[in-house]
Amino acid sequence: MKEISLRMGYISTSQFSDLYKRYFGVSPTLFRRMFELEAQKSPNEFNLNEY
Repeated sequence: MKEISLRMGYISTSQFSDLYKRYFGVSPTLFRRMFELEAQKSPNEFNLNEY
């Protein structure tokens, strides 16, 4: 996450994380975990809107 936040011009990872959570409603870490869980499901079950 540090590399992404710096590449996008944020001063710190905490600044990026806070703004990400405000915009998407979940932290980047939680989003990644949800995505990984969804990716384990079959393609017909894939739906991030469940959360």
